[in-house]
Amino acid sequence: MKNHRSMEASFTMFWRYVSRVLTMLSVTVLSACGQARTPCVYEIPSGYTGWVLIEFERPDAPPLQKRDGKLVFHIGGDGRMATSSKCEFGWSHDEYAYVGTTPVELKRTAWGGGGQIWAGSNGGTQTAGQKPQTYETFFVGSEAAFKSAGKDPSPSSADIQLTRQITEAGRAIDIPCLDHIVIGRRSVDALCRGYYSFREAGLI
Repeated sequence: MKNHRSMEASFTMFWRYVSRVLTMLSVTVLSACGQARTPCVYEIPSGYTGWVLIEFERPDAPPLQKRDGKLVFHIGGDGRMATSSKCEFGWSHDEYAYVGTTPVELKRTAWGGGGQIWAGSNGGTQTAGQKPQTYETFFVGSEAAFKSAGKDPSPSSADIQLTRQITEAGRAIDIPCLDHIVIGRRSVDALCRGYYSFREAGLI
């Protein structure tokens, strides 16, 4: 009976400790999510439709400039941009616009809201012996264009670059990358297969 009470007390103390740790982690995560960052202005070439890729912390690229307290991103005609500045994380109100003769605001909305900015995300890659790379991506175009964009399995230049980096990182730790397969729709695949194999294409 005494041993049972001792085990019960130890179990209770253990779960109190776990609860405190989980509470601390929750507060930390919520604090990070609630952190404000510098608002951004994304200037996109007029008429551009497709994925945008922004690479951060590139030593061979210029730093981001500020205008009216906002970071300005000048996206290239190929939808890409590189900067030596670090990627900021947190919440803010960002602006997107086509730039040309007359600037046109591009909105982010829910499905069916007529938006033209979709699937914004941040990520990173790590190659053995090299500094980690951080990037940001989003899609510019109508809702219909965005929904159909992912159905063509042909890889983008960003897909090819990322696959090469993953393959090199795997070799460094003796973990081979057997293949990278992109699944799409057969009806929009130039080879009418509905998928793209990096190994079959000789890219791995």
